[in-house]
Amino acid sequence: MLIDGENQKQDEFNEINASKKNRITAPNNDPRRIGIGSQILRDLGVQKIKLMGSEVRYPSLSGFDLEVTEYIKK
Repeated sequence: MLIDGENQKQDEFNEINASKKNRITAPNNDPRRIGIGSQILRDLGVQKIKLMGSEVRYPSLSGFDLEVTEYIKK
């Protein structure tokens, strides 16, 4: 990126901030997030987990040989 003068710096800064404001984030229960997290846990050798938070069922976890053994309330 070539920055040429103060005006261009400000324009670049404004563009970056605008893109951050318009960014769409995935919800916490997005299946892609759960799938990626499950793959990471499987690769680490995790099989049984305790989840902190409200009780939510994730039937797809069994496909990664993961088992929720307990839900811990906040």
